[in-house]
Amino acid sequence: MRGQFFTSLDNGFTLLALRFTGAKALSFKLRYIEQFNAMEAQLKLPAIWQHAIPTTSKDIDSFLSGVDPTARLSS
Repeated sequence: MRGQFFTSLDNGFTLLALRFTGAKALSFKLRYIEQFNAMEAQLKLPAIWQHAIPTTSKDIDSFLSGVDPTARLSS
């Protein structure tokens, strides 16, 4: 294959794809990447940690219905 090519990872691609220019644009792109990475990290958490802690009795009952009271934590 002839010609130039570049290898770009996800954050580099985002900076390139969002071709806005100027100081405000760079600030926006960096905040966008930061928020995207935070969202991606949240999605990689186990499902039980992705949801808010239940606070109402209905939410607590719903949460506890999926818990085995005889289960033991492994150490």
